[in-house]
Amino acid sequence: MTARDRSEIQRVKLPFDSWQVLTHGALILDKDGALQAQWQQHMYNKLAPLQEKLQQLSQLFANHSKNDSSQLVFTPHIDSFNNGADNRELTIYLAIKHAQKDHQALVDLAAKLPTLIRDFEQDFYVHVNANNLAILPHAVHKRHAVQFLLANHLDSQRPSFGFGDSLADLPFLQLLDWYGMPNHGQLHERLSSQSF
Repeated sequence: MTARDRSEIQRVKLPFDSWQVLTHGALILDKDGALQAQWQQHMYNKLAPLQEKLQQLSQLFANHSKNDSSQLVFTPHIDSFNNGADNRELTIYLAIKHAQKDHQALVDLAAKLPTLIRDFEQDFYVHVNANNLAILPHAVHKRHAVQFLLANHLDSQRPSFGFGDSLADLPFLQLLDWYGMPNHGQLHERLSSQSF
């Protein structure tokens, strides 16, 4: 389970021969590294109607990041989706980093995002963790991908367990029998600040 996309996960060197959930849950790969066709079609149907709004946001941030004084580093995450015989590239989500790793600047930007495009909150949610700001369609979430795998492909008689470090991981972790987190990370920091 990772926010990494297909090109980024290729740089991770772990012996792994099971399902992989990538790009915040938008892609599921089987043990052979092939896209899971049913999930791919489901995500195509969810993402295709949002492409115009994602392109508007992409253009806005691409123009802003060309400004010499801008410290924002903008990256659209795009992948290929099959719709029948048509193989079409779709934008999945948008990522923004700050060149000087100014977390507060990303938090401030996240607060402004709903004013940039009509019905923003109806279609998207924002996740900020350390030096990463992600603008994601509601359909793109690790929880949805895990629900799909648990219902369709994983043995319900075997315990499920997982690990996560981000607040965005908690919804998928709560579907599992057991989960853990590192003692450094957004999720641990939030739980440590609670009084029990």
